[in-house]
Amino acid sequence: MNRALIAQHKYKAVIEENKESHYSSSIKLCSLLARYKQTPKEGRNIIDELEQLLDDTCINDPFCLLLAGELYFLDNNFEKTLKLLHDAESLECMSLKVQCYLSMNCEELAQKELQRMKKLDDDASITQLSTAWFQLYKGGTESAEALYIFQELAEKYGETSLLLNGQAASLLHQGKFVEAEDLLHRALQLDSNDCDVLVNLVVALSHQGNSSNLTSRYMSQVLEDNPYHSFSLLVNEHSRKFDKLASSFS
Repeated sequence: MNRALIAQHKYKAVIEENKESHYSSSIKLCSLLARYKQTPKEGRNIIDELEQLLDDTCINDPFCLLLAGELYFLDNNFEKTLKLLHDAESLECMSLKVQCYLSMNCEELAQKELQRMKKLDDDASITQLSTAWFQLYKGGTESAEALYIFQELAEKYGETSLLLNGQAASLLHQGKFVEAEDLLHRALQLDSNDCDVLVNLVVALSHQGNSSNLTSRYMSQVLEDNPYHSFSLLVNEHSRKFDKLASSFS
């Protein structure tokens, strides 16, 4: 239930319902995850709380491992995520390891972990989703294969912003910017604050040469509402570097 609420961005509900100190480690971890997503600027303090919470009981619980791994992943600490999940055998934990390897540009390690998932359950939705992510990472002709997976999952479970965004990302790889934009607008109707969707919408509009005002509006929404998103951090870092270089010529 807590993870479902987090997926719906109902962070306050999770936090308010899990304030009691006697709750289990898994419930406390759900609360930490909700707090991190709600207030990422408090990430360092939340990670400190996570490390105080981790113990032998927690480490031996696959669900607790997954939640702790998600927190480290959100904090861009991929090495700690992988260390924590090293011996984890659940599909969800293995999928998180695939995401870590891709984030670190370790394609071969991601592929090996994905193959382990396929041996356990090739038809599982999480395995299919991880396969699509890997294909998107590789790009080229494989992006078309990723598109089919996202479409099949959407047909089976219904459209979500995640699945529509995945389809759009596949189309962006293929240079189909108009089709991608249509899907991204549909995704925003389902979740108007999905930062990944907004970032891809900026990309789609930029490649079409659309109104700079419209593109700037979406870009501002990303930077202002999601300052700790990896895209925002990267943009701000490059802006600082540009300003520093420009100042040397003034």
